[in-house]
Amino acid sequence: MKVILYNLSRMMLYSLFSLLVRNSTEPKSVII
Repeated sequence: MKVILYNLSRMMLYSLFSLLVRNSTEPKSVII
């Protein structure tokens, strides 16, 4: 169970980071 939670949180962090990077590279839409 802990491993699943860990993987889920890591995927969430990765997706958030990719969103931030994409937003900074091409500022078309601001996601809050």
